[in-house]
Amino acid sequence: MMVQIVLPSMLKQKKGAIVNVSCGNCSKSTQLAVYSASKVYLDGFSQTLQYILSHKGIFVQSLIPVYSALSLTSSRAGIQRFPLFIPSSETYARHAVRTLGFSNRTTGYWLHSIQELKKLSEKHGNVIVIQLDATDSASINAAVKQVEKHLNGKNLDLLINNAGVLNPQSLETQTAEDMLQVYNINVVGPMLVTQAFHHLLKRPGEESKAKSAIVHISALLGSMQEVPKLFSHFPVISYRCSKAALNMLSCCHAVGYKQDGILSIAIHPGWVQTDMGGSQAPLTKEESVGEMMKIISSLNETQSGTFVDHTGKLIPW
Repeated sequence: MMVQIVLPSMLKQKKGAIVNVSCGNCSKSTQLAVYSASKVYLDGFSQTLQYILSHKGIFVQSLIPVYSALSLTSSRAGIQRFPLFIPSSETYARHAVRTLGFSNRTTGYWLHSIQELKKLSEKHGNVIVIQLDATDSASINAAVKQVEKHLNGKNLDLLINNAGVLNPQSLETQTAEDMLQVYNINVVGPMLVTQAFHHLLKRPGEESKAKSAIVHISALLGSMQEVPKLFSHFPVISYRCSKAALNMLSCCHAVGYKQDGILSIAIHPGWVQTDMGGSQAPLTKEESVGEMMKIISSLNETQSGTFVDHTGKLIPW
Protein backbone atom coordinates (compact mmCIF):
# COMPACT_ATOMS: atom_id res chain seq x y z
CA MET A 1 0.00 0.00 0.00
CA MET A 2 2.84 2.39 0.80
CA VAL A 3 4.34 1.79 -2.65
CA GLN A 4 0.97 2.55 -4.24
CA ILE A 5 0.84 5.85 -2.35
CA VAL A 6 4.32 7.14 -3.26
CA LEU A 7 4.78 5.57 -6.70
CA PRO A 8 2.69 8.05 -8.76
CA SER A 9 4.81 10.97 -7.52
CA MET A 10 8.04 9.10 -8.28
CA LEU A 11 6.86 8.20 -11.77
CA LYS A 12 5.98 11.82 -12.41
CA GLN A 13 9.43 13.02 -11.30
CA LYS A 14 11.12 10.04 -13.03
CA LYS A 15 13.26 9.43 -9.98
CA GLY A 16 12.99 7.91 -6.53
CA ALA A 17 14.02 5.05 -4.28
CA ILE A 18 12.04 2.33 -2.55
CA VAL A 19 13.80 0.49 0.29
CA ASN A 20 12.23 -2.65 1.76
CA VAL A 21 13.72 -4.01 5.00
CA SER A 22 14.04 -7.77 4.58
CA CYS A 23 15.70 -10.57 6.56
CA GLY A 24 19.14 -12.09 6.04
CA ASN A 25 18.60 -15.53 7.59
CA CYS A 26 14.92 -16.46 7.59
CA SER A 27 14.26 -19.21 10.09
CA LYS A 28 12.50 -22.47 9.23
CA SER A 29 11.13 -22.82 12.79
CA THR A 30 7.37 -23.17 13.18
CA GLN A 31 7.18 -20.10 15.43
CA LEU A 32 8.68 -17.85 12.75
CA ALA A 33 7.22 -19.52 9.67
CA VAL A 34 4.76 -16.71 8.90
CA TYR A 35 7.39 -14.02 9.46
CA SER A 36 9.94 -15.84 7.29
CA ALA A 37 7.40 -16.40 4.52
CA SER A 38 6.49 -12.72 4.54
CA LYS A 39 10.15 -11.71 4.14
CA VAL A 40 10.67 -14.17 1.28
CA TYR A 41 7.64 -12.64 -0.42
CA LEU A 42 9.00 -9.14 0.25
CA ASP A 43 12.31 -10.07 -1.41
CA GLY A 44 10.48 -11.33 -4.48
CA PHE A 45 8.30 -8.23 -4.51
CA SER A 46 11.40 -6.00 -4.40
CA GLN A 47 13.06 -7.87 -7.26
CA THR A 48 9.93 -7.58 -9.37
CA LEU A 49 9.62 -3.86 -8.67
CA GLN A 50 13.29 -3.33 -9.52
CA TYR A 51 12.81 -5.10 -12.85
CA ILE A 52 9.72 -3.03 -13.71
CA LEU A 53 10.83 0.38 -12.43
CA SER A 54 14.61 0.50 -13.00
CA HIS A 55 14.28 1.98 -16.50
CA LYS A 56 11.93 4.64 -15.13
CA GLY A 57 14.52 6.19 -12.83
CA ILE A 58 13.26 4.45 -9.69
CA PHE A 59 15.68 2.32 -7.66
CA VAL A 60 14.31 -0.54 -5.54
CA GLN A 61 16.45 -2.16 -2.86
CA SER A 62 16.16 -4.88 -0.21
CA LEU A 63 18.05 -3.93 2.94
CA ILE A 64 19.20 -6.87 5.08
CA PRO A 65 19.76 -5.97 8.77
CA VAL A 66 21.24 -9.45 9.62
CA TYR A 67 21.09 -8.80 13.39
CA SER A 68 20.55 -5.57 15.32
CA ALA A 69 19.78 -4.79 18.95
CA LEU A 70 16.18 -3.57 19.18
CA SER A 71 12.97 -4.57 20.96
CA LEU A 72 12.48 -7.57 18.64
CA THR A 73 15.93 -9.04 19.35
CA SER A 74 17.04 -7.48 22.64
CA SER A 75 16.65 -10.61 24.77
CA ARG A 76 18.53 -12.81 22.31
CA ALA A 77 21.20 -10.15 21.83
CA GLY A 78 21.71 -10.17 25.58
CA ILE A 79 22.18 -13.93 25.60
CA GLN A 80 24.83 -13.76 22.88
CA ARG A 81 26.86 -11.14 24.76
CA PHE A 82 28.49 -9.70 21.65
CA PRO A 83 27.85 -5.95 21.81
CA LEU A 84 30.88 -5.36 19.58
CA PHE A 85 29.22 -7.07 16.62
CA ILE A 86 25.55 -6.33 17.36
CA PRO A 87 24.78 -2.74 16.34
CA SER A 88 22.03 -0.66 17.90
CA SER A 89 19.23 0.40 15.58
CA GLU A 90 20.75 3.90 15.41
CA THR A 91 24.24 2.62 14.61
CA TYR A 92 22.93 0.17 12.04
CA ALA A 93 20.81 2.79 10.28
CA ARG A 94 23.74 5.21 10.09
CA HIS A 95 25.92 2.65 8.29
CA ALA A 96 23.12 1.06 6.24
CA VAL A 97 22.36 4.40 4.57
CA ARG A 98 25.81 4.25 2.96
CA THR A 99 24.82 1.14 1.00
CA LEU A 100 21.73 2.65 -0.61
CA GLY A 101 21.80 2.93 -4.38
CA PHE A 102 24.74 0.58 -5.00
CA SER A 103 22.97 -2.76 -5.32
CA ASN A 104 19.40 -4.04 -5.20
CA ARG A 105 20.19 -6.22 -2.15
CA THR A 106 22.61 -4.99 0.54
CA THR A 107 23.22 -4.83 4.27
CA GLY A 108 24.77 -2.20 6.50
CA TYR A 109 25.82 -4.88 8.97
CA TRP A 110 29.32 -5.34 7.57
CA LEU A 111 30.00 -1.60 7.50
CA HIS A 112 29.10 -1.52 11.19
CA SER A 113 31.49 -4.40 11.90
CA ILE A 114 34.32 -2.69 10.01
CA GLN A 115 33.83 0.53 11.96
CA GLU A 116 33.83 -1.38 15.26
CA LEU A 117 37.04 -3.18 14.27
CA LYS A 118 38.63 0.20 13.65
CA LYS A 119 37.61 1.27 17.16
CA LEU A 120 39.16 -1.93 18.52
CA SER A 121 42.36 -1.14 16.63
CA GLU A 122 42.46 2.36 18.13
CA LYS A 123 42.07 0.89 21.62
CA HIS A 124 44.67 -1.87 21.20
CA GLY A 125 47.85 -0.88 19.38
CA ASN A 126 48.73 -4.46 18.41
CA VAL A 127 45.47 -4.86 16.44
CA ILE A 128 45.98 -3.57 12.90
CA VAL A 129 43.06 -3.56 10.46
CA ILE A 130 44.06 -3.93 6.80
CA GLN A 131 41.63 -3.87 3.90
CA LEU A 132 41.74 -6.95 1.66
CA ASP A 133 39.41 -8.32 -1.01
CA ALA A 134 40.37 -11.98 -1.40
CA THR A 135 39.03 -12.06 -4.98
CA ASP A 136 40.99 -9.01 -6.15
CA SER A 137 44.71 -9.47 -6.88
CA ALA A 138 45.41 -5.74 -6.65
CA SER A 139 43.78 -5.57 -3.22
CA ILE A 140 45.71 -8.64 -2.04
CA ASN A 141 49.05 -7.22 -3.21
CA ALA A 142 48.32 -3.91 -1.52
CA ALA A 143 47.57 -5.76 1.72
CA VAL A 144 50.82 -7.73 1.45
CA LYS A 145 52.80 -4.49 1.18
CA GLN A 146 51.12 -3.14 4.30
CA VAL A 147 51.82 -6.35 6.21
CA GLU A 148 55.48 -6.28 5.09
CA LYS A 149 55.72 -2.72 6.38
CA HIS A 150 54.39 -3.68 9.81
CA LEU A 151 56.56 -6.83 10.00
CA ASN A 152 59.64 -4.70 9.31
CA GLY A 153 61.78 -7.54 7.94
CA LYS A 154 60.35 -10.30 10.13
CA ASN A 155 58.48 -13.39 8.96
CA LEU A 156 54.75 -14.03 9.14
CA ASP A 157 53.93 -16.88 11.55
CA LEU A 158 50.29 -17.54 10.75
CA LEU A 159 47.84 -17.01 7.89
CA ILE A 160 44.15 -17.79 8.46
CA ASN A 161 41.91 -17.94 5.40
CA ASN A 162 38.50 -17.27 6.91
CA ALA A 163 36.46 -15.35 4.31
CA GLY A 164 33.56 -17.32 2.87
CA VAL A 165 29.99 -17.14 1.63
CA LEU A 166 27.02 -19.50 1.60
CA ASN A 167 24.09 -19.38 -0.80
CA PRO A 168 21.24 -21.82 0.07
CA GLN A 169 20.82 -23.47 -3.33
CA SER A 170 19.60 -27.04 -3.86
CA LEU A 171 20.31 -29.42 -6.75
CA GLU A 172 17.17 -28.09 -8.43
CA THR A 173 17.89 -24.37 -7.95
CA GLN A 174 21.70 -24.26 -8.25
CA THR A 175 22.91 -21.93 -11.01
CA ALA A 176 26.27 -21.68 -12.74
CA GLU A 177 26.56 -18.02 -11.73
CA ASP A 178 26.10 -18.80 -8.04
CA MET A 179 28.41 -21.82 -8.20
CA LEU A 180 31.21 -19.76 -9.73
CA GLN A 181 30.74 -16.88 -7.29
CA VAL A 182 30.90 -19.12 -4.22
CA TYR A 183 33.88 -21.07 -5.60
CA ASN A 184 35.69 -17.84 -6.42
CA ILE A 185 35.34 -16.52 -2.87
CA ASN A 186 35.69 -19.77 -0.92
CA VAL A 187 38.47 -21.45 -2.93
CA VAL A 188 40.16 -19.13 -5.43
CA GLY A 189 40.37 -16.38 -2.81
CA PRO A 190 42.34 -18.48 -0.28
CA MET A 191 44.59 -19.73 -3.10
CA LEU A 192 45.43 -16.19 -4.24
CA VAL A 193 45.93 -14.88 -0.70
CA THR A 194 48.22 -17.77 0.22
CA GLN A 195 50.26 -17.34 -2.96
CA ALA A 196 50.76 -13.66 -2.18
CA PHE A 197 51.82 -14.23 1.45
CA HIS A 198 53.93 -17.35 0.74
CA HIS A 199 57.26 -15.53 0.76
CA LEU A 200 56.51 -14.11 4.21
CA LEU A 201 55.59 -17.54 5.59
CA LYS A 202 58.70 -19.34 4.26
CA ARG A 203 61.32 -20.48 6.76
CA PRO A 204 64.52 -21.01 4.71
CA GLY A 205 67.64 -22.80 5.94
CA GLU A 206 68.22 -22.85 9.67
CA GLU A 207 64.88 -21.13 10.31
CA SER A 208 62.93 -24.13 8.96
CA LYS A 209 62.68 -25.66 12.46
CA ALA A 210 60.40 -22.80 13.50
CA LYS A 211 57.29 -23.65 11.51
CA SER A 212 54.74 -21.20 10.19
CA ALA A 213 51.16 -22.22 9.44
CA ILE A 214 48.28 -21.77 7.03
CA VAL A 215 44.84 -22.37 8.53
CA HIS A 216 41.86 -22.80 6.22
CA ILE A 217 38.47 -22.36 7.91
CA SER A 218 36.49 -25.16 6.31
CA ALA A 219 33.18 -26.84 7.22
CA LEU A 220 31.82 -30.27 8.06
CA LEU A 221 29.60 -29.88 4.98
CA GLY A 222 32.75 -30.27 2.89
CA SER A 223 33.19 -33.86 4.07
CA MET A 224 32.11 -36.33 1.39
CA GLN A 225 31.62 -39.15 3.90
CA GLU A 226 29.22 -37.01 5.94
CA VAL A 227 26.93 -36.19 3.00
CA PRO A 228 24.34 -38.94 3.72
CA LYS A 229 23.89 -37.68 7.30
CA LEU A 230 23.54 -33.97 6.58
CA PHE A 231 22.38 -33.52 2.99
CA SER A 232 18.63 -33.46 3.64
CA HIS A 233 19.06 -30.71 6.24
CA PHE A 234 21.69 -28.64 4.43
CA PRO A 235 21.86 -29.28 0.65
CA VAL A 236 23.71 -25.96 -0.07
CA ILE A 237 25.40 -27.43 -3.15
CA SER A 238 27.85 -24.66 -4.06
CA TYR A 239 28.99 -24.24 -0.45
CA ARG A 240 29.55 -27.98 0.02
CA CYS A 241 31.56 -28.30 -3.19
CA SER A 242 33.64 -25.22 -2.38
CA LYS A 243 34.59 -26.49 1.08
CA ALA A 244 35.54 -29.91 -0.32
CA ALA A 245 37.78 -28.08 -2.81
CA LEU A 246 39.22 -25.93 0.00
CA ASN A 247 40.15 -29.10 1.89
CA MET A 248 42.06 -30.32 -1.18
CA LEU A 249 43.81 -26.94 -1.43
CA SER A 250 44.86 -27.27 2.21
CA CYS A 251 46.33 -30.73 1.51
CA CYS A 252 48.22 -29.35 -1.49
CA HIS A 253 49.64 -26.55 0.66
CA ALA A 254 50.73 -29.09 3.30
CA VAL A 255 52.66 -31.14 0.74
CA GLY A 256 53.82 -28.38 -1.61
CA TYR A 257 55.06 -26.00 1.08
CA LYS A 258 56.55 -28.62 3.43
CA GLN A 259 60.10 -27.85 2.29
CA ASP A 260 59.49 -24.20 3.17
CA GLY A 261 58.71 -25.03 6.80
CA ILE A 262 55.00 -24.28 6.36
CA LEU A 263 52.23 -26.37 7.92
CA SER A 264 48.66 -26.37 6.60
CA ILE A 265 45.41 -27.54 8.19
CA ALA A 266 41.67 -27.30 7.46
CA ILE A 267 39.48 -26.67 10.52
CA HIS A 268 35.71 -26.95 10.93
CA PRO A 269 34.88 -24.27 13.55
CA GLY A 270 31.62 -25.94 14.57
CA TRP A 271 28.15 -24.46 14.35
CA VAL A 272 28.80 -20.96 15.66
CA GLN A 273 26.58 -17.99 16.55
CA THR A 274 27.48 -15.75 13.62
CA ASP A 275 25.44 -14.00 10.93
CA MET A 276 25.78 -17.19 8.85
CA GLY A 277 25.28 -19.68 11.69
CA GLY A 278 22.39 -17.84 13.31
CA SER A 279 21.58 -17.23 16.98
CA GLN A 280 20.32 -20.82 17.43
CA ALA A 281 23.83 -22.25 16.98
CA PRO A 282 25.20 -24.02 20.11
CA LEU A 283 28.69 -22.45 20.07
CA THR A 284 29.58 -18.86 20.88
CA LYS A 285 32.41 -17.20 18.98
CA GLU A 286 34.58 -17.23 22.10
CA GLU A 287 34.11 -20.97 22.57
CA SER A 288 34.87 -21.84 18.95
CA VAL A 289 37.85 -19.52 18.60
CA GLY A 290 39.24 -20.56 21.99
CA GLU A 291 39.25 -24.24 20.99
CA MET A 292 40.70 -23.55 17.54
CA MET A 293 43.52 -21.48 19.02
CA LYS A 294 44.55 -24.48 21.12
CA ILE A 295 44.89 -26.50 17.90
CA ILE A 296 46.75 -23.76 16.05
CA SER A 297 49.19 -23.02 18.89
CA SER A 298 50.22 -26.69 19.14
CA LEU A 299 50.13 -27.53 15.42
CA ASN A 300 52.86 -29.92 14.28
CA GLU A 301 53.92 -31.88 11.18
CA THR A 302 51.76 -34.90 12.00
CA GLN A 303 48.64 -32.70 11.90
CA SER A 304 49.60 -30.85 8.73
CA GLY A 305 47.38 -31.84 5.82
CA THR A 306 44.51 -33.00 8.03
CA PHE A 307 40.88 -31.91 8.42
CA VAL A 308 39.69 -31.49 12.03
CA ASP A 309 36.85 -29.94 14.01
CA HIS A 310 37.26 -27.18 16.60
CA THR A 311 38.17 -29.74 19.29
CA GLY A 312 40.91 -31.33 17.18
CA LYS A 313 38.94 -34.45 16.24
CA LEU A 314 39.73 -35.77 12.76
CA ILE A 315 36.93 -35.40 10.20
CA PRO A 316 36.78 -37.94 7.36
CA TRP A 317 37.28 -36.57 3.86
